[in-house]
Amino acid sequence: MNIVLCGIVVVLEVALGCGMFIRCYPERRFKNMFARVAEWVSFFIICGLYTVNDTLAFISNLAVIAVGILCCLHVFCFYRCRLHVSFIWMQFYFIMMSLLRTPYVVARGMILECDLVHANYGAKPWSGFLYEMLLLAVVAIFYGWFWRRHDALVRKVLEKYRLMFLCLAVVAWELLSYGLVSGEERFSKSAFYFLLWGSVGLFLAIGCMAIYWMYQSEKHEKETLLLRQASLVAKQSEQKEVYEEHERRMHDAKHVMLFLQRCIENEECDRALEKLKEYQEELQGKKVWTKNEYVDFILNSKYLKMEEEGIKFQLEIDFFEIPIDELDFSIILGTLLDNAIEAASQCEEGRREIRLLIRMKYNVFGMTLWNTSSREPLVEKGKFLTTKKDKCGHGWGLESVKGFVEKHHGEMEFQHDARSFEVKIIFKGGFEK
Repeated sequence: MNIVLCGIVVVLEVALGCGMFIRCYPERRFKNMFARVAEWVSFFIICGLYTVNDTLAFISNLAVIAVGILCCLHVFCFYRCRLHVSFIWMQFYFIMMSLLRTPYVVARGMILECDLVHANYGAKPWSGFLYEMLLLAVVAIFYGWFWRRHDALVRKVLEKYRLMFLCLAVVAWELLSYGLVSGEERFSKSAFYFLLWGSVGLFLAIGCMAIYWMYQSEKHEKETLLLRQASLVAKQSEQKEVYEEHERRMHDAKHVMLFLQRCIENEECDRALEKLKEYQEELQGKKVWTKNEYVDFILNSKYLKMEEEGIKFQLEIDFFEIPIDELDFSIILGTLLDNAIEAASQCEEGRREIRLLIRMKYNVFGMTLWNTSSREPLVEKGKFLTTKKDKCGHGWGLESVKGFVEKHHGEMEFQHDARSFEVKIIFKGGFEK
């Protein structure tokens, strides 16, 4: 009976730890049935090994490190994630779970007036199982309340502050080891209070950091929303101009038809052909670039600006579907083209050029935008700064684009010097239904 209960606790603990991480990195490395079977076999092998250890000891600081390594390899082999990120998260998770068990072991040793061997090793009492289930319930509630709703934020935090998580894991492991060493002869109240307040302080620090990360995320989302609203207003304004231009052309078309009818009636074919040629040249302002109305609308409106600034535009298109929300993509494309037009227009005539490549291949959607520039961009702490005198409302266009790319789990990189600027965006596996 003891091994069955231990197995249930271990399966739930490992499933929560791996599940929380997989929530942030859901893309599988292999999508065949053999990989699915191998994944579950690997999962139950890890659970079996951990269960054997769990029946021998309530807490084992060395076994915690070992199961963290095994789970790290498990998720890395079957999901597209970074090895060092998965290692840090698994160590942090399992060490923290063991640290939360330590107060129970210390309290049990004080109540029974026994040493570590009698308090930690051997068959678990029912109170131990109830305590573990309570801890798992708290973790499951945290997963459902916070983790699932902010998985994009959690992924960003795990990657950006990985060294901080590693330091917290080391501190927690030291507290865990101290709790076990202090009970080798007999547990004391001083050891219990030190361990209790040390754990509380550690969790308060984690809570404060979580609140700070949520605040930064909310701030970034508000900035992104403001930019999105501004982009929608600009898009509506451009759309209004397009509709007005369309109405003007329809009005002109009626007069052109009447003129052609009169020319034909008077047998003035040369004059009719000349008017048709002029009218055809006038109609060539709007082009069909991609057969996607969102992308074509952005390209046509920006192309007019390029012609005004004397910018040479080269376009290469090879895709049939946009893997993300079309409005989000139009904001990304429009913002990047605005930046490219502004930079290229500041170059001397004859060197103003923009190249855009949008391509999809093997379930990977990629976009590359290259433009000439007259100066090296200003970068501070990884952020691009505006060169405009009026800095209010400017300077975070690229940062907002980064936010949209991260929202859809894409990748973004820049290459720049004093004469050119290039941005590459990739969305992988975005075409699964």
